[in-house]
Amino acid sequence: MSQDVQNIWASLWASEGSLSSANTWDDSFLSCGPFQQTAGTESGKGELAGALDYVKNHESGKELFRKYFLDHKIDVAEVSGKQWMKTGYLMFDGEVLKSQEGKKLLRNFAFPCRFVKAMQEQAFSKLFLEQGFKRLQIVRDMDYDFGEGQKFKLPQIHKSELAQALLLDLHLNRPGFLEAGAFWPELGAGVWAEAAKQVLGKLEKNALGSKGFTLSVITPEHEFEMIKVILELRKKRLKKVGGMTSPEKRAAFIMLCVSNLDDDVAKACGYAGVREILEHTGEKATASNYRYNFLGRPAIRKIEKKPVPSSAHEGAPASGAP
Repeated sequence: MSQDVQNIWASLWASEGSLSSANTWDDSFLSCGPFQQTAGTESGKGELAGALDYVKNHESGKELFRKYFLDHKIDVAEVSGKQWMKTGYLMFDGEVLKSQEGKKLLRNFAFPCRFVKAMQEQAFSKLFLEQGFKRLQIVRDMDYDFGEGQKFKLPQIHKSELAQALLLDLHLNRPGFLEAGAFWPELGAGVWAEAAKQVLGKLEKNALGSKGFTLSVITPEHEFEMIKVILELRKKRLKKVGGMTSPEKRAAFIMLCVSNLDDDVAKACGYAGVREILEHTGEKATASNYRYNFLGRPAIRKIEKKPVPSSAHEGAPASGAP
């Protein structure tokens, strides 16, 4: 991985799970690994089957999949979708687990145990992680047509590691929110494009969608303003699907990884200061230990203060001057 990719992923350390973690308590029945890919809610497909399918069909993963899953009557079915984002169903003993009732079986101890054991084998976890780490590239490949032929990819607008970390974190938790479109009109164009429209679309010159727009008009100030919008949209709750899980807490742990984090940076992102970021973690006594000082951010332009005249009369217009 390149250094920027390492930085972005490392900043999400508190967001999902550990390498061999498994979760059976929420409405997705079973989720595993650091990306917490799930078996899917209700009767829907899930990303966990897609990740397993990648291992199953990889030349070096076939025997591993047999050892940890097929030999225990566990398989995947109806896997489909875009590369690196495929979804499907889990199977047990020849039965496709599609319904809520069927998926309840996945909460039994044996199923998360299979995943934990598999992830403890380095060769298996390497393939499983290889598939999951492609998620950042999926995010970076997103594009949007802002009008007048102005079609840009996400990294051309959101250049900082901080912005991309917040967007990747959102995509892991609520993938559809980044490209909402017609699915959830409450999010407008989707979080990343909507942030650009709300901030850059207000520029008097070279606004998004206007003829002659150039990326060079995006300043660090604009980038911080877009991060504010991203943080706000992450907190939005939608009628049908609810919202992101713990958006403020997850964002706070990402913010604590920012290089040279201080009150100026915190305020530029919409916080009252670093203290508020710490409070959002919910771990006031220990959160300050998690500041790792590595995640890139837009540069803050320091405005030099002019020296104050030593005399009230110094530099002032003469008496009677217009």
